[in-house]
Amino acid sequence: AYGLISSSLAIAAGLLLMGLPWTFFEAADVTSFHLALLLIPSTFFSLVFLQLLTALHEFRWFAAMSVLNGLSFLLLALVFVGYLSLDVQGALLACLLKQWLVVVAIVLLFRWKYGIKLVRPSLLKMTETFCYGLRYQVGQIANNANVQVGTIILAIFATRVDVGYMAVAAQ
Repeated sequence: AYGLISSSLAIAAGLLLMGLPWTFFEAADVTSFHLALLLIPSTFFSLVFLQLLTALHEFRWFAAMSVLNGLSFLLLALVFVGYLSLDVQGALLACLLKQWLVVVAIVLLFRWKYGIKLVRPSLLKMTETFCYGLRYQVGQIANNANVQVGTIILAIFATRVDVGYMAVAAQ
């Protein structure tokens, strides 16, 4: 749900920016920009679904889907750019289609291997997921603060150069 919301906001922001009188947006065809905006949710979902495979320790399937990802892009780009001469729009369309192909393949894999079915989202489950995500983000912020506390304390007593060396060494 969060990916869909953030992708929708990013697309809305992109459409708003495209409406502004900037010469940057006049440099290419409007259709190319629209296809590029559609890449936002497809990129997000394809990356999330690929990461789900690694989270489930399905490394062989991750490798297979990664090969499918690259091979399908190559074939689609050859068709759209090479054969149909669609240029930039063809490359964007190939990228868009290969990402959704990977998402559909992974969903079908999950359905076959784990019996997972697509269900209608409920407000209760979305609230539970949001609360979990909120706790996770607070934990991430606390972890980052804990890791950086040494640099912050050093910044009180040391020079900028020393803090820079400490920050680089800590990484």
